[in-house]
Amino acid sequence: MKTLRNTGLLLAMIALAGCASAPNPTLYMLPAPLGDGSSATRTIAIGLAEVELPAYARSSLIASADSEHRVRLDDNHRWASPPSEALTRGLAVRLENQLQADVLVRPYPREFVPALVIEVSFDELLRSTDGAATMRGKALLVHARDRDVTIVRFEIHETPSGNRGYEGFMAAIGAGLTELASRISATIDANPRAIP
Repeated sequence: MKTLRNTGLLLAMIALAGCASAPNPTLYMLPAPLGDGSSATRTIAIGLAEVELPAYARSSLIASADSEHRVRLDDNHRWASPPSEALTRGLAVRLENQLQADVLVRPYPREFVPALVIEVSFDELLRSTDGAATMRGKALLVHARDRDVTIVRFEIHETPSGNRGYEGFMAAIGAGLTELASRISATIDANPRAIP
């Protein structure tokens, strides 16, 4: 009986020692978008729902395509904040730059009623072996006045210009969000009903 207790204690100590010696993971943030920081010139009230991600991309672990049908989550390389939160904030800023309008993220402040709500869902968000970012999904532009919906489908593949590692991947995600904001903005500008 004493031998079993000692063995259990020894195994517990080994497990704790293994956990204590593991290196801290490296955390990554999205780069800030390039923009002039000018104030909004449009008075349209635009709301943005938190982006929806596939299950594998909701984790703070960065997801990479290991093969055509296999995804690998890297325990040593992680998002600095929840991915859906980081992507939503990053997209909101880029939409503001593109649309020259204020874009507020849900939950909205009291008394704020958006004329247009943008809902983005990703079907795919992966890092490739060369550090590129693949983003695929759709954006719904919901007009509050008549509940009319415009769909913007996207498939964006951004390759980092320099660093092919995880920092390059974050830069590629940032460039992909800028491209997505540009496509959404172009669709809104082409549809006069979107702007009261």
